[in-house]
Order: sequence, then structure tokens, then C-alpha cells
Amino acid sequence: MKYIEDSGLLNYRFRNGMLMLPFYRYRIMSQINNGLNIAPKQVKDNIFKKLGRIVCYLKMCKIQRAKFVFFTSTLFNVKNPQGVFFNSLDGFYYDLYPEDCLLVEDADGAYFWRTTDSYQGLSFINTYLLSLSSIIARIIHFFPYKRNPDVYEFSKNEYASFLSVKELEMEDLRVAIYGKLIKWLLHRTQCKVAFVNCACYGGYSAIIINIAKKLGIRTVELQHGCIDEGNYAYNESLFAGNEHYGYYIPDEIWTFGAFWHKFIKWKTKKVLVGNPYLNTFIKSKIVTKSSIDFLVISQPVYNIIISFVSELAELYPEKRIVVRLHPRDDINEYDSLRMYSNIHFSSSVNNLYEEIGRSESIIGLFSTCLYESLAFNKKLFIIDCEWSRNSFPRSIGVWVKSAREIGTGKTESIEGDDLWFPDFEGAVCSQLDQYVK
Repeated sequence: MKYIEDSGLLNYRFRNGMLMLPFYRYRIMSQINNGLNIAPKQVKDNIFKKLGRIVCYLKMCKIQRAKFVFFTSTLFNVKNPQGVFFNSLDGFYYDLYPEDCLLVEDADGAYFWRTTDSYQGLSFINTYLLSLSSIIARIIHFFPYKRNPDVYEFSKNEYASFLSVKELEMEDLRVAIYGKLIKWLLHRTQCKVAFVNCACYGGYSAIIINIAKKLGIRTVELQHGCIDEGNYAYNESLFAGNEHYGYYIPDEIWTFGAFWHKFIKWKTKKVLVGNPYLNTFIKSKIVTKSSIDFLVISQPVYNIIISFVSELAELYPEKRIVVRLHPRDDINEYDSLRMYSNIHFSSSVNNLYEEIGRSESIIGLFSTCLYESLAFNKKLFIIDCEWSRNSFPRSIGVWVKSAREIGTGKTESIEGDDLWFPDFEGAVCSQLDQYVK
């Protein structure tokens, strides 16, 4: 993996004084590593349908005082066995302190939320603040205004040359406006701790982190997926100890287990809390009958998935193959697979662990789901390609270059507690209780 060299990128700032590099670093890293990133595909939808949803969900722009504010996403919402939605990442924290939490869930790319009544302290306001920032920025950009000279200098840098000046100018305005709106929101909540999803990825999450730190609010990122050597968000050495960059990185990262700590290069506190969703399911000892021969964990690397699954379907026409879609997947990309009667699709809304439990074998590239399947003692097959080689341990699973190599090879394992710390409630309560004293 290639890294950004010391090229003066830390010299450039947005018009409000915030550094530009933390905002763009992940995009730059993706660009210089041949564009190998899982960027969400823009959801195409009728503009009037979007406007209708924007108006409909206005009632969900709740602001209330809360000790703990979670900036999260509607994409974490899944259904429990009773068909009721819950947030599989932040909801377990909410349940420990229901009177002290505010869940601020972002919409998907089409202004759609999966549920509106999962928690009493639920708000959609951040999506509206982002949209308002864009609208105001567009209006300002339409008229003459004082430009930020750092925008032009930043665009000339070899690492940022793929960003247009117009795009940078718009972002410059949006960041300044959004920073003021987030400061207003955090003041209104009077929170003690801000949990920011994907904080180390930069973008607008870095803006929230920076504002919260200036206000004396402790900032935390909750591990939501794989943290490994191929993840650009956490593997940084050049800027890891930089004092200025540190104001855009969360104070703490709360992880599933000690195994993941070695891949976090930032100088931030690492706290073991476990994976409450997985822990709860395993403890329930739900036994399910196998009904899926191959569960394919999809990720938006469509050409690799389609090629492998097509071959798998032809080799095993009598086997049931289920492609579990990634929350960012566009199902239309898989239209070519519909010709196979033994291929089925499953939404990310469905309970992941129930599907793993009903499967004979799990297939994928580098998703966290692959580590999670080890807890269920399932046969695990890793598709051998550049993505997986850069991001997944070679010692885990049976590596295959094609579906023809599928066999019954032995799956290696990792010590359970290293992956999934067991005492979620004890770890979380001990941390949060001391923060609000």
C-alpha cells in the first residue's frame, strides 16, 4: 500500500481555519492506491421523491439534551427475530443509558431511513444540516465572494490533482457552514461524549471531531467493521504523531477485541468493549437448520463477485447460493446473475447471524462478517485477489482463486477473546460512568 509522503499538504486550510488534509486524506489514499476503495455509489432517484422524503422526515429533526450523542447511520438498522428494527452498532449502547442518549442517524444517498421509531431518542438532523450546508454554499458560490487562496494551492499538489478547483471551492464553503451548524447542535445537546461513526475516515466526520474537541467533548469512534493492514483509515504513520492532525482524530477507538489494535497506527486510546451484537446472538444459543449451501458476503467490488458467483452457480446447480448484499451495494449491478435459478439475494436488513447460522459455507473477500463466521465454526473460503491479499490475513480460511478450487480444506482460527472481547456491558459502563461524574 502506498502512503502520502511529506508534501506540504498540512499547510493548507479551509476558510474557517480547519486543516484540509484530514478531510481528504482517505480519498487521496484511495486514489494513489489505484482507486481501490469502497465508495458508496450514488443512489439515483426521482428528485420529487427525494424532496417528498425530505419534507416527510422533517419531523424527525429532534434536538435534546443528552450526555451521549451518537452520529451514526440508518444502514446499521437490522430486524430482530420479531421483525423490529434496531441499530446493530449503537443501539446496544443506547439500551444501557436510554435516558442519556441521542442517536443521530444519517440517511442513505436517497434521503431514505430504514425506520423512524426504533428509539425514543432518535434524530435525523445531521442529514439536514449537511444538506443545508450544501444549499447555502451553492447560493454563495453563485455570487462574487472572497476566495480562499489555499484552495488553489491545494489543487496544485500532486496528491490532490484529481480534485477540481470548483469542487474544492464548494467544499471550502460547505465545511465552514457545516462547522458552525455542528457547533450549534453540540451546544444544544450539552453532551459529554460524542460517538462519531467512521471518524478516522475523515470527511465531515473529521469536522465533527474537531468541533467537539474544541468544545471539550470527549470523542469516540466505535469499531464497525474490519480494521486491518489494508484499511487506509487507520494505517497511517507519517501523520500519526502530528499535533495538529490529532485534533481531527477521535480521543478513543472502542474495539471488538485486542486482535484489531495492532492495525491502528493513530496515537489514540484503544478500549476493549467487544461486539455486543455478536456476543448477544452467540449467548442466546439459537440453533438453526442449514438451508444455505454457500453464503457469499458481497462488497461493492462487483466484477470479482459476479465472476466468482457465476462460476459457482454453474458448478453446483443443485446448491442454494445466497448473495448477502453490502449496505452500500447497488443490486442492479447483479442483474447478470438473475439467469441462475440457484442464486438468491439477501438484504443487509436481514439478521446476519441467522443467515450465517443457516449456512454450510461462507465466501467473501475481507469483510468483518468473515471473522464473525469463525465464531459459528463455518467453512470459510476467501476469494484470492488483490483486494483480499491486501486486507485479509492469509492464515485464516481456505484461499481460492476460482470456484473450482472450493473444497473442504481446514479453516484456521484466532483465539476467540482476541477477536471479540466478552464483557461489553462491564467495559462500557466503567468507561462512561467515569466520564459523566
